[in-house]
Amino acid sequence: ADLKALGVEDDGLYLYRQIFPPNVPELAFCGAEVACISNIATYGIHSEYIARVIDGNLVLPSPEAMVRIVEETKAWKRSWMAPRANRSNMVLLHQIHYHDQLMRDMGLP
Repeated sequence: ADLKALGVEDDGLYLYRQIFPPNVPELAFCGAEVACISNIATYGIHSEYIARVIDGNLVLPSPEAMVRIVEETKAWKRSWMAPRANRSNMVLLHQIHYHDQLMRDMGLP
């Protein structure tokens, strides 16, 4: 996939759940596009999430729905985070909320 298809912007690569580029099917990033406090936990959750998608046990939203969610996340980050080249992947202090969202997506408590 080229950078245009991925949608790389000046402030980084915005992905659905920090994992999936909505417009590039069958591509996933495991821990590559997320900055958080506990990387190893995030990588483990990412790998489980991706495995469930591959196995068909977790169905992703339509590309249009993923784009809408990514746009909401982008607007939120841009509304308060300082401009920087990696703003798209900044999770850091929101890591617990982010992990909770991934777990809810997978139907886990």
